Amino acid sequence: LDLSEDELERRVESFGGSQRFVFDYLAGEIFGQCDEPTQNFLLRTSLLERFTGPLCNNVTGTADGEQMLSRLADQNLFLVPLDDERKWYRYHHLFQEFLRARAAESGGEMAVEVHQRAAAWFEEHGIVSEAIDQASAANDHETVARLLSANLEELEAAGQHTSISKWSASLPEEMLRTRPRLAVIYAMSALATENNNQTGRRLASWAEDAIQAIEDAGEFNTSDDVDGTIVGPEGLDVLRGELLTLNLVHSIRSLSPEEVESMTAQALALLPPTKHRDRGMIHMLHLGYQMDRGDMKAALATLERGTEEARQNPSASRTDGFLLSRAQVSVAMGKLEDGRRAYEEVLTTSRNKPAGPDWMMSTPHYGLAELLLERGDLPGATDHAAKALSSITTSPLRRYVLFVHTTSAMVHAAAGDNDAAIGHLEEAQAYARGARNFRFWPLLSAVKLNVYCEIGDLESAADIVRERELSPDTEIEFQNEEEMTAYARYLVLRGEYGDAAQVLSTVIPLARDGGRVQHEIHALALNAMARELLGERALAMESLGRATSLGEPGRFNRTFTAEGPVMSALLTALADAVRRGRGPAESGSSSYLVFLMSEMGSTPETVALPATGVQPDTLGSSVNASLIEPLSDREIEVLSLIASGASNQQIAEQLVVSLSTVKTHINRTYRKLDARSRTQAVALARQMGIV
Repeated sequence: LDLSEDELERRVESFGGSQRFVFDYLAGEIFGQCDEPTQNFLLRTSLLERFTGPLCNNVTGTADGEQMLSRLADQNLFLVPLDDERKWYRYHHLFQEFLRARAAESGGEMAVEVHQRAAAWFEEHGIVSEAIDQASAANDHETVARLLSANLEELEAAGQHTSISKWSASLPEEMLRTRPRLAVIYAMSALATENNNQTGRRLASWAEDAIQAIEDAGEFNTSDDVDGTIVGPEGLDVLRGELLTLNLVHSIRSLSPEEVESMTAQALALLPPTKHRDRGMIHMLHLGYQMDRGDMKAALATLERGTEEARQNPSASRTDGFLLSRAQVSVAMGKLEDGRRAYEEVLTTSRNKPAGPDWMMSTPHYGLAELLLERGDLPGATDHAAKALSSITTSPLRRYVLFVHTTSAMVHAAAGDNDAAIGHLEEAQAYARGARNFRFWPLLSAVKLNVYCEIGDLESAADIVRERELSPDTEIEFQNEEEMTAYARYLVLRGEYGDAAQVLSTVIPLARDGGRVQHEIHALALNAMARELLGERALAMESLGRATSLGEPGRFNRTFTAEGPVMSALLTALADAVRRGRGPAESGSSSYLVFLMSEMGSTPETVALPATGVQPDTLGSSVNASLIEPLSDREIEVLSLIASGASNQQIAEQLVVSLSTVKTHINRTYRKLDARSRTQAVALARQMGIV
């Protein structure tokens, strides 16, 4: 036995992974040379994942555990220390496999005894998780159930939902069917695991049946509650409240607002203030339901109530959940700075907590990417989009994959990386492919339309419009509000200004009524351009005035500055009107308007606007004149031919010029319009009313 640890490891590895030879070596050279007490010690302790002297005494029935471990360590007998003090050990995994195989030859009685003894020792020393592991290994279901029920809050606070689910799953079905508290514990833990809906619904149904049986039998006698595993120490009403919470989780999307309000109120009435986890879950469900319906005003009130309760008993997961919801509600209500602070607080607090799954941090990262993109901070947006992308590789919840890829597509489009933007759109599309009743279709459609319009690919945008069967007469509600706003942007680029104005006239009051300020700002800015391009200057100024008034507190930027010459000219006119005291009833301040113009690279001296009341047929030449370097008549003629679908050769033949001359005109046109492709040049020209 007098071999160095390195030499033993080298000898094991020299067998090239052949288990039979390794086992033969261990049996002949090591185990076979040990005396009977040592062999008994090795076999029994091999059934444990880790062990210390007193625990060894307990499972072997001897008193020399520490001395035996010290001797085995001195002999380098494949013993691996787990701490600097050399109090806890484990065996080399191959040696442990060999020992367990030998232990199995003696039958299962020894293993059951060892696991039961170990469970008692771990419980006595307050190491609950390992006590349950050992009881489960011994098929001691009553002990597993008792320890689960007695230590549930401690285990949940430690984030051991997967373990709770595993231990619950080891219990016999009959026990779960007749003890509703165990079924509820299992169902609640299943909420934190992937593909849990079917399991959760089945368990909730079992719990309902068991509770009904208890009620039918009359008053429940607490003396019949075996170790608190049937009803639990808090009583039947609390169990009913937990079951209502479960039913809300599984059915909330199919319920009416009235049903959600009723079930929420009932559950909160049944659950005492000390049930922080369950009450917090109810508030989060209620909040999510209100956010999904776009009712930000109601969501804010629920958020305040939930946050106040969370403060009474802080929990990292609850705090993060409410912070993320606060960030999302704040952004939706136009409070970008409040949203930024909440997202960053989640990221800051995560650094001081035990390491968790990376995918959980994708939400603050993609949230910050969208927010910073709006603020005009493209480097910051790019950085957070990249971090969000790297964090979702292990996500069990696929919707995070969708959100991260759609956000990345928008960021890359803004950066001019069209290939990367389209690649992320394809990844997002792959998420949805084949899905029935896909509730994220409007979101995906909105992002695709916005990205294709951003990069000037109106043909791909038209494909989306056809696939989604969008028209100015499409019924608009919260669920497709963003999609229809993106459709309006497409209509503006197509030169269909009246249809765009029709769509936006429905979107704007809908967003306003729900308190969705962010959406309202987007729609108002587009509406201002559509009205201007229709020659309705007064309506354009009124719409832009309200958009800038709402956008100033959050310092909205890209909503205005990414829209091109028409918006630039309108902002100049609005700034001039405000400066003269003749602006609309609502408007951003002069300093905010000047900030936006500077972000667009324009000043009153470089942008001229057509006079109030200009007609659509004269608008194009007026906006063209507002360019720093206007297009020539020949360039406009070439651009019109491009818009009609003519090739470079066809343009040359029609204008009776050389092909190189046509290319020169096209390149100059691209430069003046700041376009990167034929499609984008045509889209910009249509937006400006030039073609």
